[in-house]
Amino acid sequence: MKRRVTTWIAFLVLLAPAAWAQTDVTIRQINAIPQAGIDAVKALGADVTTTDITTNVRSEYLGESLRITGVVLSDPRYSGLSSAPNGTVSRIHFFVRDTTAATLGPAGNDLQIVDGNYSTTGSLGLFVGDVVTMVGDLAYFGTGVQFSPQSVEFIGTVEDRGLPSSILDPVTVTIDQINQSTGDFLVRANWDNFNDLNQQYVRIEGVQVWQSPNRTDSRPNWALRDPSTGAIIQNDDISLAYRNDRSDYTSEFFATNDFTAPPPGASVNIQGFALLRTNFDPFTIGDPAAAMLKIVPWTPADLEITQTPPNIENLVGPSGAPGNAPVTVSADVTADQTRTISSVRVLYSTTSNPTEQDVMGVLSGGNTYTFEIEAQGDGDFVTWQVEATDNTGATSLSTTRSYRVLYGGITTVSHLQRTAQDTEGDSPFVGQTVPMDITVVLMTDPANAGTGQDDVVAVQDSNDPWSGIAIYNQGTPFAGNSPGDAIHITEALVYERYGMTQLRNVTFEVVGVGGDPLAPAVVSTGQLVDRNIAESLEGMFVRVENVTVVATNADAPSGPYGEFLASSDGTVGNAVRVNDQSRGLVYEGNDPGTVFSLEQDLDFVQGTLWYSFSNFKIEPATLADIQIHSGVAVEDETLPTTSRLHQNFPNPFNPTTSILYDVAVTGRVRLAVYDALGREVALLADDERTVGSYTVQFDASRLASGLYVYRMTTADRTVTRTMTLVK
Repeated sequence: MKRRVTTWIAFLVLLAPAAWAQTDVTIRQINAIPQAGIDAVKALGADVTTTDITTNVRSEYLGESLRITGVVLSDPRYSGLSSAPNGTVSRIHFFVRDTTAATLGPAGNDLQIVDGNYSTTGSLGLFVGDVVTMVGDLAYFGTGVQFSPQSVEFIGTVEDRGLPSSILDPVTVTIDQINQSTGDFLVRANWDNFNDLNQQYVRIEGVQVWQSPNRTDSRPNWALRDPSTGAIIQNDDISLAYRNDRSDYTSEFFATNDFTAPPPGASVNIQGFALLRTNFDPFTIGDPAAAMLKIVPWTPADLEITQTPPNIENLVGPSGAPGNAPVTVSADVTADQTRTISSVRVLYSTTSNPTEQDVMGVLSGGNTYTFEIEAQGDGDFVTWQVEATDNTGATSLSTTRSYRVLYGGITTVSHLQRTAQDTEGDSPFVGQTVPMDITVVLMTDPANAGTGQDDVVAVQDSNDPWSGIAIYNQGTPFAGNSPGDAIHITEALVYERYGMTQLRNVTFEVVGVGGDPLAPAVVSTGQLVDRNIAESLEGMFVRVENVTVVATNADAPSGPYGEFLASSDGTVGNAVRVNDQSRGLVYEGNDPGTVFSLEQDLDFVQGTLWYSFSNFKIEPATLADIQIHSGVAVEDETLPTTSRLHQNFPNPFNPTTSILYDVAVTGRVRLAVYDALGREVALLADDERTVGSYTVQFDASRLASGLYVYRMTTADRTVTRTMTLVK
């Protein structure tokens, strides 16, 4: 203890309260959303959108420098939400409860802390029960509020401060106090309790595991249901104790990577933090997804399994694509220690025969049961799951698995991508390294691939739906190849990254160079809003034409994160995200608004159809994949009512181009041109203008080829566009 006190004295010297003014507040004040905002989102019901929530469910202290005093509720060393390239964790998350909870109660008094300065604030050295005063800013990630400290002052422990030990206890609630059931397997935040329970440390007892499809995966998803009310809550894996993908964390953190999610049907008690944060919704239970709270357990002890029906795990299907022969599948089935297994069977159906059939299992050793499914027709999808019953009559159903019968093996991309009902879902070969005989065309330049886990290239073998797929580019296996080159693939691991199918560990050879990529699939953004259509085009090179920018920041008021919205009909409801994942597409400050403007017309946007964070999106490789509309202005005697900066014409240009702009408010107008580094290279206007339309010529004879930005500032607005000089 002496060593920690000495350390904190050092931190007190280094991190004395900042000189700037800050407001002393309680966490309850931070979390108190005005009733008008709660009423607004509640009235919208199932029609509430992320924008509605981010507009109305906002703390009145957003953007202010605040000082709070709280008790640490969760050990920061379990924080696992940051990626950790080279072992460097960019930020840590933990939760605190305001000290006033000792007298006023815990309701509304818990808050998530997100510390990107933990190496200097020392917050990673905090323990549960430590009392701290923090100065920092309030911000939002998606719909979730978070406090980012600039300084952290340790002022003792719960015992030192004379606080009751009960200040560390969770609040016992039921799921329907957090999320109300709105129909069969649908829930929405219980807005009446939102101010009390959002971010609250809660305990839920006697509920059942409803879904648990990927129990040992890198990031298991699981959901709990209260049978008496139908209310559901799913996990959010902020804690290292509940995820298995953090092997690169340093030893300071508690990353064990050995979590197994609870089996379906198990009875559990759970405690953790109720949190409104993102619209990630793998079970499609949110009504809508953005209006649903999740549960964040923190330590292994926070999840207690009290009783289980038969536990079914280690489902094993056929490897690759079986031919015209029976198929053996297996599963491990164990009973609760107080019970015995009575029966185990596999239930299956096929695309050619949707009637459910069953085969009884044979105990083949230990707890492993095997099942023989008869031979099926060529091209059939077989969907199967295991059912087990114990001597008390308790029954469990495993997750659903599928395989595809292909007498000739995997010979097209569609064999990998297509789903049983042509709807959204995983590849039938997910998780398998399978032989194949596929020749594809490289559709994207490996030099413009993304980074980290999103470093992929896209390939296709035709223009038909289901014919595109992404290939993980780790180790740059395609270095030196170009779009249009032909690749013959003989083996690969089929992998799903957050719902997007990829190939990894690919065995291939280049069988053709210098060819042309396939033509893009031309679709409307409205078609891409249909998730089943979008699923069939995932990984393909697509193009939307004659679209309008309906949001320069797709995640406003959070972000920007490099994504804007484009729409074929000008509506947000039919808009698609355009992302900047490519290395060849970079915006200043990650903000597409530095290049595009609201209501700007684009001739086309093209790129790979991507899927991440529950959204389909187009991934252009460079700005050349986004063509700004170049229309010739038509004379009109009507005075402009909005100041506008039009696209230059011609564009691209060499070396001169015309720029038309409208002035709606008499006043000073400044029009300047900047290079890609933000340096001003030309001043085209800087004086008073009356209401009207004006044209100016820009001569770039002395400038090098490249992308240039031109920006107009008037009395009522600032507008930015881009143009391309090609010499």
